[in-house]
Amino acid sequence: MKERKMKKIEPKNGTDELLMRCIEGTASEDEYDQAWHWATQSPDHRAYYRNIFDVFMASNIIKPVNPDVQERVWAKLERKIIKPNRWIPVFKWVSAAAILIFAFMAGIHVLFERPENSQHVIHTVKGKTVVELNDGSKVWLNDETSLMYSESFGKKTRELSLSGEAYFEVAKHAGKPFIVKTGELNVEALGTQFNVRAFENEKFIRATLIEGTVKIHKNDPTGENNEIILAPGQQLQFDKQNDKISLREVNSRLYMAWKEGQLIFDKEQMETVFELMEQYFGVTIVLKNEKLAARRFTGRFSLNEKPEKILALMQQSIPFNFHIQNDTIFIK
Repeated sequence: MKERKMKKIEPKNGTDELLMRCIEGTASEDEYDQAWHWATQSPDHRAYYRNIFDVFMASNIIKPVNPDVQERVWAKLERKIIKPNRWIPVFKWVSAAAILIFAFMAGIHVLFERPENSQHVIHTVKGKTVVELNDGSKVWLNDETSLMYSESFGKKTRELSLSGEAYFEVAKHAGKPFIVKTGELNVEALGTQFNVRAFENEKFIRATLIEGTVKIHKNDPTGENNEIILAPGQQLQFDKQNDKISLREVNSRLYMAWKEGQLIFDKEQMETVFELMEQYFGVTIVLKNEKLAARRFTGRFSLNEKPEKILALMQQSIPFNFHIQNDTIFIK
């Protein structure tokens, strides 16, 4: 069979040049981080990266790289944003492709046998997964969620970076606080259970405490200490657009039911019900009736259901009408 050849690609802009250097393994550490954050900003960015990666893989323009450098490429960038269970045409590539195929079969992206200064990067697309950390802690990752932590995690420090939503069960280790970094906020715990929702494309970051105690620090360039301590059943909400923090009492069970793929309501106000539907279905719900907002509802639904079906079932116990226009649901 003749070798398949493709036309050499020339970068069209600065982003293309950055991604090409990362794929070749010639980028700096700062450039890897820059590409990592760019790729997490939207599904379109991830799709664009995957398209470029496929073409590079199928062409003859990838330069040979040092194996140690290539390890960092896989760990820091590619294993974060390549879609799971997706076969890629490989024509001329390094032997690390065998590791990639194994990871695809597992449905997640994770490297092993790496230097201590390298990074584990785990990304879910459609499908949840559980990560067991070497300190005994467990992390449940929701759809479209990325988790990054060092190979040396648990030895001296316990720090992770999160983009998306995750539920944490933290093992106690004296002198080693467990810190989740979201960019704007750091959530610190010693031994506790909590949920963090911090999607790049959402207006709010929410940290909900189920058990124990957590300290939340707002990253302030002025160096000002903005520490807030949560008690069980409290939720911190950070408005990224207005740079404001608020605290409220919540039913914490509502914010961990996604682990089981469910929405669970127990005499919850409709305002809260609609808020959670907005989060988990990516829709906007417009509700102008204050009396309806204060009504309470009990029910259990699968997150695989469409929002219109859930609303139709709600109508059986609480009378209201709704209509859908694009991604907006109007309730009246």
